[in-house]
Amino acid sequence: MDNDVDGFERLRDPVLAGPAAALSLPFVEGGFTPAEIAAAAAHGPAKVFPAHVGGPAYVRSLLAVFPDAVLIPTGGVRLDDVAAYRAAGALAVGVGSDLVRHGDLAGRLECLRRSP
Repeated sequence: MDNDVDGFERLRDPVLAGPAAALSLPFVEGGFTPAEIAAAAAHGPAKVFPAHVGGPAYVRSLLAVFPDAVLIPTGGVRLDDVAAYRAAGALAVGVGSDLVRHGDLAGRLECLRRSP
């Protein structure tokens, strides 16, 4: 479990989906294949992991097939790619090591805030 900025604890392991629902905790399911994404998106926003494998073009392709899906690419997302993921239709991106590892976290978050 990790603490989100809004104070909720976010669970990420799909095995915990049932227990999370039972406790009314926010949960983001995910996957990589179209079938996994469709199953996850049926329950709300879906995490696309690892996003760097297909990049923004893969997110765009998924949304062409599943136009009502709400996607959050996660895994290997670089700060320089955030605008492209958003332009492809992603709701948000998962914050990973490239987005937070460089000493200037406040500056990098400001870059994200200004992304389209």
